[in-house]
Amino acid sequence: MGEKLIEMIENSNYTFDEQTKLDFSGILFSFTDADLVSLLIDGKVPTGFSFDYASSTAYWSDVLYLEKDYLVIKYPENTYEWGSPYFLVDALQGRVNEMDFSSYTKLLIEMKGEKGGESFEIAMKDKTDPDDGTESRVRLVVTDEWKTYEIETNKFVTADMETIEVPMLFVFEGPVGREIHVRSVQFSTE
Repeated sequence: MGEKLIEMIENSNYTFDEQTKLDFSGILFSFTDADLVSLLIDGKVPTGFSFDYASSTAYWSDVLYLEKDYLVIKYPENTYEWGSPYFLVDALQGRVNEMDFSSYTKLLIEMKGEKGGESFEIAMKDKTDPDDGTESRVRLVVTDEWKTYEIETNKFVTADMETIEVPMLFVFEGPVGREIHVRSVQFSTE
């Protein structure tokens, strides 16, 4: 954030761009007026959110990393029964861990598969959803070209949109290995 302010001063620019406004909203955790909330921007997680993973075993090694302007997620072949990288609400130094997403009607994910044809599911969890895989999921099959995949948030019927703790999960299952590249993840009111 400090780098952005220095850049603005050096360029005699005194108007914040939309991304900077979102970054400030994340620091203050005041997204209520934002038409767009980003969980991932050019492969990086903004202030107010974090990224983690869970799997059928306790250890998931060397499968998440930043490459240029996107996040690489590798689900290794014949390694896990399931694996799930996910985003968490994580604001105000961990004091806020849920958020009202009820005004957001669309989840937009810009991504591609390494080879194309990769299949997995997207899910969302509220603060009362158990960690047992019963949350609503939407199956996606991605191409090998960058594309923005749009999912209506009402597809996540088990999630109480007013108390979301995990705004988005990637869910991989079975022995088939897959690699996906994710540039951005956003929620939109439109």
